[in-house]
Amino acid sequence: MRYMDGREDAVEYSENIREIDRMVSEIKRESGMTVKYMRMWEERREILMDGIEQGKAEGRTEGKREGIIEGKIKGKVEGKASSILELLAETGPVPENLQKRVMEQTEETVLSKWLKLAAKSSSVEEFCRKIEE
Repeated sequence: MRYMDGREDAVEYSENIREIDRMVSEIKRESGMTVKYMRMWEERREILMDGIEQGKAEGRTEGKREGIIEGKIKGKVEGKASSILELLAETGPVPENLQKRVMEQTEETVLSKWLKLAAKSSSVEEFCRKIEE
């Protein structure tokens, strides 16, 4: 076990260390085994690296797909919010706090409800009352 710690009189080693020592000693005795071991090690390393690259590629693909979906949802939300404000602007000036509230709303179902209310409201005040109900 001198190759591990530089000392021959090493204190008690665990069973795992003794097994590793036995395997290394066996490999050292048989030169052909060393070459086989190194080839096997390199093959396993290549398989591992291929797996890592494949995982990264799959992750990028999944990330792009999720990004597209999120972008579509965000676009729909922003479009509804803009439509609400356009409809309300037809009935009168839209206060900044209401503009901010509409633009910060991210729930598509809420925005759909508000869009219908904005279309049916004859004034900004009426819209404000209805969304509070």
